[in-house]
Amino acid sequence: MSTLYEPGVWNDSRPFGYDYSDPYGQDINKSLLSTYLAIRKGQCVVMPTFVVLLGQKLGLPMTLTTVPYHLIVKYGDEERGTWTNLDATSGLFHDDSGYEQALNISPLALKNEIFLRPYSQKESVALFATAVLAPHYLKKGQAEEALQVLDLILAANPKDTVAMTLKANAYGLLVEQRFRSKYPKADQIPAAEQAEFKTYNSQIVAWRTNAETLGWREWTQADWDKYLKRFSNEKTKDNGGK
Repeated sequence: MSTLYEPGVWNDSRPFGYDYSDPYGQDINKSLLSTYLAIRKGQCVVMPTFVVLLGQKLGLPMTLTTVPYHLIVKYGDEERGTWTNLDATSGLFHDDSGYEQALNISPLALKNEIFLRPYSQKESVALFATAVLAPHYLKKGQAEEALQVLDLILAANPKDTVAMTLKANAYGLLVEQRFRSKYPKADQIPAAEQAEFKTYNSQIVAWRTNAETLGWREWTQADWDKYLKRFSNEKTKDNGGK
């Protein structure tokens, strides 16, 4: 990892590193490999994706996996038949229990393998679409396109709880665009459109329930505050204590 994250002749003294300018990862362009290779700054989507692509090119047993609101690299020990976790944003290795404790991953989530499970190549491709493509369509207000992508993602990985919550968000966007923007109150919706309105709302509930049943939970403000504190500490550390 030092060849990526430490300056030297091997990388023209331009090491790759974490981009601290966008703590919530809202700029989707920064999740693209083309952007990462150009500016050499990235976050928790593109950095592990790049490491896995590079590692697989070199014949290393690497794949992607997830923990809550984060993508990580799984590195296989072929002799022992075990996996360890590489956090590509820091270059550090962690075992499963470290993530389980730090991110409060529930026993239910572990039992259903929605986190920390080594992904197949097909699932890894779908994961990138979950992290980048579906949010791109939602951000542009293209709910139907997002739903089409999410259907393909869930066909590749039926346990992708983030895709499930994004699907709920897509139906919520349809409700906003087709109903709430025109009818401030539900009882103002014409009878001919009530069935569609109810279907979208039921889909919102159903997909969030599906995710929660598997062990997904939405972060609370306390969770985000904890993340932002850790984010700030890492930024200060990387900036030499400034």
